Amino acid sequence: MPENLPPLSALVLGKLEQIFAADDRDDAARLILRITGMGPRPITSARADRCRLAALKLSGGHLGRLRGALREFETDPRDLLMAAGFGQDLEAHLQWARDAD
Repeated sequence: MPENLPPLSALVLGKLEQIFAADDRDDAARLILRITGMGPRPITSARADRCRLAALKLSGGHLGRLRGALREFETDPRDLLMAAGFGQDLEAHLQWARDAD
């Protein structure tokens, strides 16, 4: 795993706690940390949030689905964003994260 991964933002942590069972949160957090976002370095938490929130959305609170989202990210982050509905709107992930499920 790459070093110096950006930490999970408060927005990502809040959504993770909202959708994952307490017993799964540590594993989910470790998986989400592997999603580093798109674009030039240095990567910050804010730059990673869009992809991290897309993975959380697609997971539906299930670790297996989160692993699938991570594989999608590793293959092509754009496909992850499109599958989550975040591909066309640069602010869609923020709106989803702030909405109550």
